[in-house]
Amino acid sequence: AEPAPLPPATTSSLPVAPPPAEEPPPEAAPEPTPPPELFEEETLPPVKHVFLIVLGENSYEEAFGATSPAPYLAQTLAAKGELLANYYAVTKGVLANQIALLSGQGPTPETAADCPVLTDIVPGTISAPGQVEGAGCAYPAATATLPGQLTGKALSWKAYVEGRVTPCAHEEGSRDPLVYFHSLTDVAECAASDVSLEGLAPDLKVAKRTPTLSYIVPDACHAGGEVPCEEGKPAGPLAAEEFLQRVVPPIEASPAYKEGGLIAITSAEARHTGPAPDASSCC
Repeated sequence: AEPAPLPPATTSSLPVAPPPAEEPPPEAAPEPTPPPELFEEETLPPVKHVFLIVLGENSYEEAFGATSPAPYLAQTLAAKGELLANYYAVTKGVLANQIALLSGQGPTPETAADCPVLTDIVPGTISAPGQVEGAGCAYPAATATLPGQLTGKALSWKAYVEGRVTPCAHEEGSRDPLVYFHSLTDVAECAASDVSLEGLAPDLKVAKRTPTLSYIVPDACHAGGEVPCEEGKPAGPLAAEEFLQRVVPPIEASPAYKEGGLIAITSAEARHTGPAPDASSCC
């Protein structure tokens, strides 16, 4: 007998999974981008000797502007270094600004008036930020100063004051701020460290004799103040030209300057009286 015929084929209603898709071949990793070429920065030599020259009352425009009467300061010296334009005093008063420069101390009424009578600051208490509080001119021995900090690090300092007669002494008309700190004047070393300008030339001959900090101040005739020291003498930056031309070249030629010296020239304040006062420079 013949076999029974097979039933007709039917389509299943169940879903059928498609065959797995082929994964694309992995993309090649991008080549790493090389870093930009770095140029070795030019490094400056360490500063071993600072020569700080502090003039009198001169505004920025008066000293370095296009109409400055002092070409050696405004052109010759400015072209040799870096001119810092955004630089300000802390108060009105040449003495108070010089004190701030060396100690960070704010002015007392007496230092702002250039200390008409030398008296100790009373009560002389020191606040949390290190400011000496009170009235007077002479700061107590506990006041920190830049020269004192240098001494603490076994580094040397010297003030060269034009017109000085007695070393480390308060003299009428002197522009020396160091004599207003008991921490400096009450030690024996002060007489050898606060001297006349004539002491600069021999100290420049040998690098080891040149101090770490040389604080250089001209007298009233060469400070460039707003009032001439006597009738017929120049005032302003022009009065400082002769002093700078006499002092700066020997410093530049000295062994200490050549092995790591830096000359900084500033004014104690801008003019606040006269025909062209400059209130923008303070405070």
